[in-house]
Amino acid sequence: MRTWTWTASIMILATLAGCNGDAKREAKRDQDRMEIQLEEAQNERDADKAQIDQLKAELDSSTKDAQQAKSDLDDTTAKLQKANDDLAAAHASQSAGDQTAVQLKTAQSNLSDSNATIDSLKSQLQDLQAKLATANDQNAKLSQQISDLQQQLTAKSATTEPAK
Repeated sequence: MRTWTWTASIMILATLAGCNGDAKREAKRDQDRMEIQLEEAQNERDADKAQIDQLKAELDSSTKDAQQAKSDLDDTTAKLQKANDDLAAAHASQSAGDQTAVQLKTAQSNLSDSNATIDSLKSQLQDLQAKLATANDQNAKLSQQISDLQQQLTAKSATTEPAK
């Protein structure tokens, strides 16, 4: 009878040890899965951060382009104002009755040159205004993309924080 009790005890202990080993293996698998998920989330976060950095660089570049276009627009506006002043001066010279015939022809030539310059500057002004509008649109789109990615990164960071 003692042999039977001894054998039954060994079998029960062996069964319990086997169950405990299965539970440890399952816990290890769960831990490995969690580590893989954490690593994938960290990789996604790193990729998102890299994309945000790239978009910020593009935004900086677009901002510089917009600033340059604004500067060019200001220069062209100043040239246009000068051309208008020259045109007004040419009109004033043309309307003066005491000018000689030579002065009148010179004024008319200056007027034609000023008109051509004005037309050219108006065309340049329109081109620069279109470029400025495009750069502003790009800036708005890039700012929105950065905002969206930062929100996604914040959401992913909140869901991938390990429990303490």
